[in-house]
Amino acid sequence: MAMKNIRISIAGKLVIGFGLLLLAVLLTSYFTYITLEKNLAANSRITKIYSPSASALHDLHFQITNSKMLIKNWVHIEEKDNTPDKIKLQELHNEIFPEIRGQLEYLVKEWNQEDRTAYYSIVLSIDSLFAMHNEVMQKLNNIDAYKDPMIMFEITPAVDENGFIIVLTDRIIQNLDKLRKKQEEIVSASNLRMENSFAEFEKQILQMSIILFMGIILIAFLTITSIVKPIKYIRGIILSMGKGILPNEEIKRGNDEIGEMAEALNVLVKGMKSTAEFSLEIGQGNLTSAFTPLSSEDNLGNSLIIMQKNLKRAADDENKRKAEDFQRNWTSQGLARFGELLRQSSADIKTLSFIIIKNIVQYLNANQGGLFIINDSEECVELVAAFAYDRKKIVQKTLKKNEGLIGRCIMENETIFLTDIPENYIEITSGLGDAPPRCLLLVPLVANEVIYGVIEIASFKVLEKYQINFIEKIGESIASTILNAKTNMNTARLLQESQEKSEKLADQEEVMRQTMQQMQAKQTRMEEMHRKELLAMEEEYKQKIQVLQTTFTREKSELKEKIQKELNKGYYDN
Repeated sequence: MAMKNIRISIAGKLVIGFGLLLLAVLLTSYFTYITLEKNLAANSRITKIYSPSASALHDLHFQITNSKMLIKNWVHIEEKDNTPDKIKLQELHNEIFPEIRGQLEYLVKEWNQEDRTAYYSIVLSIDSLFAMHNEVMQKLNNIDAYKDPMIMFEITPAVDENGFIIVLTDRIIQNLDKLRKKQEEIVSASNLRMENSFAEFEKQILQMSIILFMGIILIAFLTITSIVKPIKYIRGIILSMGKGILPNEEIKRGNDEIGEMAEALNVLVKGMKSTAEFSLEIGQGNLTSAFTPLSSEDNLGNSLIIMQKNLKRAADDENKRKAEDFQRNWTSQGLARFGELLRQSSADIKTLSFIIIKNIVQYLNANQGGLFIINDSEECVELVAAFAYDRKKIVQKTLKKNEGLIGRCIMENETIFLTDIPENYIEITSGLGDAPPRCLLLVPLVANEVIYGVIEIASFKVLEKYQINFIEKIGESIASTILNAKTNMNTARLLQESQEKSEKLADQEEVMRQTMQQMQAKQTRMEEMHRKELLAMEEEYKQKIQVLQTTFTREKSELKEKIQKELNKGYYDN
């Protein structure tokens, strides 16, 4: 991406092309020089290190091999002084070995660690060997020493085939032979590598010449193509646009002056397409489509935006009017529906409550609801009806008047609308499981400034303001209907109680009458025997009957007054 953003002019492309050509020539010269230097260094190492090392080791190997024969001759053959073999052995000790050792000390510094260690080990062995030679040479330094059997007995075993001098000499020869062969192998391998390097160098020279030739052709081709072809391409696009034909694809662009022309054409084509699409969207009624003019001076684009705003404002006004009409019609129909429903209400308060909450949940298109009524005889609120998902929900729920959100709604006498439901307060059961609702509405049922209950609605869909206002409007009618139902129920209950008491008093009067008859019959039979006693008992029973009649008359009067008060109270409350 970064390379695409770099602007390269036409003159820059020409400079880059010929610069790459010059760079290729310089790289070819550089690699040729590096390869020659590498081969010369390898050849110098062969001639100055590897070959002299192999030659010196060969000489040392030869001299140590020769020393084996010379020390044997010193012991077994050469009894005279200064024989040729003795002179050679002394020269080997004093001149030849120090000279070869001096040559190797200079060369061994360039060896690897393993070969240096092996060489120094051999040198130590040679020093030990020559120390043994010197001991033999000192003991056999005259003719008398050769004639001494004790000396010969001591020295002769050392130079025998398995003597320690011969064994050490053989081991040194063996180690020298390994080191010498290794150095000769290094010389052979180095020579082979140098030959291969020169062959590879010839191949590289040929390849780089071919690459250089192809690079010259390629650079010339790319330079011409990057200038002539884009100009022809853009010319064709401009001629088509002159005929009103817009390209379907984005115009290819480079990073030079021609690329800037292509970029300007892309912006122009994109703007013209965007303007055409925006006009089509407006024509199809899509007034929310986004559009950005080509510039602040784009007359056509700015005019289209003004037209879109005007059309959108008119559409918004129309939608707002339709929404208001819908809400008014919905509220009016709901008030009429529930007015008719409440006029045809049942005398049973539970049946009435279920009918009310069912129709409210269905009309609001909510999910579930409940109707709570304050119990007059106890300081509590009872859930008398609940409805959820088109079925009656049977639950038993009794709350104190100051408990929870229901209690708060009663105490504050205000509507509560929540979209942040308290945790574990309520859940809506569906085919997918239990889930908390998105909103909760609690509306107090108030009539004549007295609260008779609360409607609770839960829904996955957040209720609108007009729906909340509707529930508040029908709340007073529902409260009045509940009040009438409760009054009717209380009146029926009082009438029932009055009837039961009247029947009870009548039963008691019948019992007393029957008792009087029995007493009178008994009095007649025993009149002569117990006249005075019967007269006293008759008087007593008459007094009891009088008390009962007085009590019955008083209770009957009180009951009538109580019924009249309850009827009057219901009438004024309405």
